Amino acid sequence: MANLTDAERLGRTIRQARKRAHLTQAELGQFAGVDRFTIANLEQGHFTTQVRRLLAVVEVVGLELTLTPRSRLLASGDTAGESPPGDEGRR
Repeated sequence: MANLTDAERLGRTIRQARKRAHLTQAELGQFAGVDRFTIANLEQGHFTTQVRRLLAVVEVVGLELTLTPRSRLLASGDTAGESPPGDEGRR
């Protein structure tokens, strides 16, 4: 579980989850429908203004965003024969 207080921490959390799932940036991008450069930018904490505004508002109102693994795929890093979470019906 990761509490998200800034874009850089969000990026690090995404990178750690990707690595646990044994995915390259290109593979994650393909599963998510974005290019590798988008994944690289996210992992470096380069987010849209909207995401930065969301993090600022959450902080000001005294809340925190938390990411937790929701599937065996990302929780264990086991990708053998499985599609990423949320991939149902994409193909």
